[in-house]
Amino acid sequence: MHSGRGGVTKKIIIIGAGMGGLAAGIYGQLNGYETSIFEQHYAPGGQCASWRRKGYTFDGCIHHLFGCAEGSHVYEFWKEIGAMPRELSEICKRDGRKFTTR
Repeated sequence: MHSGRGGVTKKIIIIGAGMGGLAAGIYGQLNGYETSIFEQHYAPGGQCASWRRKGYTFDGCIHHLFGCAEGSHVYEFWKEIGAMPRELSEICKRDGRKFTTR
């Protein structure tokens, strides 16, 4: 456990376990803070989550991963917090065709 001045542990309380809150927790720990994240929902992810309804899976996050070409600042951020690289992302169109990224 890292300690600040006088042996006092540095702590951060984070409200919300969306991508911003989770990233804040990661960066806090990387910088020697003890972090606690509180979320009102039963699962983390905020707007970057998926849910099932009537046999379908809805992914509210896939758009955050597109446009994040390797070497971009956003890609480097996702990579640093462990969200990238993803080996495979797949979207099914209404006609059954699949759009795949690697």
